[in-house]
Amino acid sequence: MKRSRVWTKVLFVVALVYGLSRFDGTRTRAESLQGGPVGSAKVDVPDLQFEEIKFNFGEIVQDEKVHHTYRFTNKGTATLEIGDVRASCGCTAALASAKSVAPGGSGSIDVTFDSKFKKGPVTKTITVNSNDPDSPQTTLVLEGTIRTFVEFDPQFVNLGNGLNKGQGAESKFRIWRTDGQSFQIQKLQSDNRSVTATSAPFEDGGRKGYEITVKLATDAPAARYSGAITVGTDIEKAPDTSVRYFASVRSDITINPKYAVLGNVQPGQEVVKTLSIQNAPDPAGQQLQITKVSTEVPGLRVALKTVEEGFQYELQVTLGKDAPKGSVRGNIELETNLKDEPKVSIPVFGYVGNPDEESPPANPSTGAEEKNPSP
Repeated sequence: MKRSRVWTKVLFVVALVYGLSRFDGTRTRAESLQGGPVGSAKVDVPDLQFEEIKFNFGEIVQDEKVHHTYRFTNKGTATLEIGDVRASCGCTAALASAKSVAPGGSGSIDVTFDSKFKKGPVTKTITVNSNDPDSPQTTLVLEGTIRTFVEFDPQFVNLGNGLNKGQGAESKFRIWRTDGQSFQIQKLQSDNRSVTATSAPFEDGGRKGYEITVKLATDAPAARYSGAITVGTDIEKAPDTSVRYFASVRSDITINPKYAVLGNVQPGQEVVKTLSIQNAPDPAGQQLQITKVSTEVPGLRVALKTVEEGFQYELQVTLGKDAPKGSVRGNIELETNLKDEPKVSIPVFGYVGNPDEESPPANPSTGAEEKNPSP
């Protein structure tokens, strides 16, 4: 009898503690979805649930593309809003099938991965932002292994940075099969007419394949060169593969600074920047004539001043008080009398208004974002 009373008291205390805990102000997800305890207001929330968050594509051959769909359902009681969907690298693209999904509805995130220039084990992530209060950010994973049937040495061809016009350049790389078997090159192609490639057999240290000579032509115009040499072989599972090349040839025209940075400008404020334009010494004695200066950037005016005829000029760049709010991006175009450089573009960027409204502008020379670019 005494033991029965003790158990009765224990059960009473447990029930009392549990009951008090129901009134401590906290709500579980299930309570939110179902309307909560008796007497509480119902709160509708979305609930993003993926069928899978990790996908392994197994083994593929380099240069193949992988397509995969991550499917999801809104198991909540409010509309699900899909925000930004961002991949961890430029080799992966992701797209949501819909931005708004009603309760009980379904959607998908379609992903494409390009294995070009990749090899070995790889792991890529895709971040999905939503208004799900419990999971505002979901990370999807795409992984697998990229097999190569051929190897290169070096992996990239650097023809030179800051080459003089007329200088030209040459570099080499080698290609061979990973299984040691012989093969034939059936195609050797460059994506730029100023860059050419030729091949010759080689055998060294147990490796047998081809040595590829890459040349930048002496008449290559001033520019940055970034492309690929495509090597086509008779290997069934790897008929085409690519090797990147890089080079840059200096311009005869020196612009300082290289681009017009207007910065963060308050509405109604006028900003003036001055750029120096000079002609590099030319043995042939060719003088620089700037025949036209123009821009299509709204609110931007440009004016050219001659400092030394044929050799040095000043370019005044003015962002007027009437410039519209928002991003200021575009180019100032120069037309010249130089045969190799009849047109020259000067990048312009800045922001009128609150810079937090937009991500930082990209550095025109690298394509990378920077918060406080400087000339």
